[in-house]
Amino acid sequence: MMKSLKFFLVFTLVTFGQASFCEPIVILEYRGQGFQNNDQNLSDNSFMIDPDYTSNHVILKGQSLGHIINEFYAGSGLDKRFLKLAIVTANPKAFAQGNPNFMFAGAKLHLPSLNEIQAMVLGRSHDESTTHSGQSSDRGIFFFGG
Repeated sequence: MMKSLKFFLVFTLVTFGQASFCEPIVILEYRGQGFQNNDQNLSDNSFMIDPDYTSNHVILKGQSLGHIINEFYAGSGLDKRFLKLAIVTANPKAFAQGNPNFMFAGAKLHLPSLNEIQAMVLGRSHDESTTHSGQSSDRGIFFFGG
């Protein structure tokens, strides 16, 4: 009797415990109309028109790297995480300890071109030819993980 009661109790817990975890959860996110910059076409962005286009910018007090990326690279379709890494890598003296959240006001930023960013990701200098000589630059951007 006691064994059958224990079996019934365990069976009930397992059955109803699994049933409560089987329901799907759907999360919808509404980012609003202004989430993406719809005013600027991809063809309007200078970085997309010319893959060798670069720019310089002097960091203003209170300005963040996200604001600078939105100002210069808006509508380019580039991933902001890679842009942050590329800008920090191209301007190590403009950031405290390589942290993109701590920029020095008044520092002049070099905003890299698409070709420069690609070379950083591939671990090459921008001036290297397409054939890789086997020597990798230690200033490249490396992304591990999924």
